[in-house]
Amino acid sequence: LVFAGIATLVPQNVRADLLEDAVGIWLLDEKSGTDVHDSSGNGNNGKMSGGSGKWVNGKFGNALELNGTSEFVQISDAPSLDLEQEVTMVNWFWWEGSGDGWQTFFSKGPMSGTNENWAHFINTGGRYTHFILNAGGPRVNLDSAGNIFEPKKWYHAAATFDGKMRIIYIDGKEASRGALSGKLVTNNNYLGLGFREGSPHYWKGMLDDMAVFKRALSAA
Repeated sequence: LVFAGIATLVPQNVRADLLEDAVGIWLLDEKSGTDVHDSSGNGNNGKMSGGSGKWVNGKFGNALELNGTSEFVQISDAPSLDLEQEVTMVNWFWWEGSGDGWQTFFSKGPMSGTNENWAHFINTGGRYTHFILNAGGPRVNLDSAGNIFEPKKWYHAAATFDGKMRIIYIDGKEASRGALSGKLVTNNNYLGLGFREGSPHYWKGMLDDMAVFKRALSAA
């Protein structure tokens, strides 16, 4: 197994020692059906909700195409998903170019209140990514620079937190950073891939090779 840094993290090639820190790896290589398999070994398998989506050719193998109005992957809450110290979220994305003003990669918890453990989105109007954590108070966000992606192109997104610093990467290059300290607040809510609970923030386009780790990975 080879790991070439966050820039080219393809979950099926995650270095063996990093698998110990993976809490979920969703390759999205299924060819049919509504089940979404977790390759991390933690059993965080998902189920399509709001429709079946479409299994299409992706960045690597297959990908999941979502309609932007109702479809997403729902993954039941589990202790391995309740992260308190560090987190890394990585995925490939292809945005169709329309849909809601906010669209979701990952969201562990609902939009309302302070009960969102960790999440990563795009803002379609400003074309930036939006990284949310709750470190013991109100939710806080970190945004990348604007106009960092275009419709109908593949990009790699990553968001990391090491207990002191948050960093956003796009295609392996640092796009933003901001200090934050504190213990992350967990919840009993499901993890949504392509949707944020209690919101209209559905993904419209394709998602591929998604993964979450319980520590902050680096670009090197």
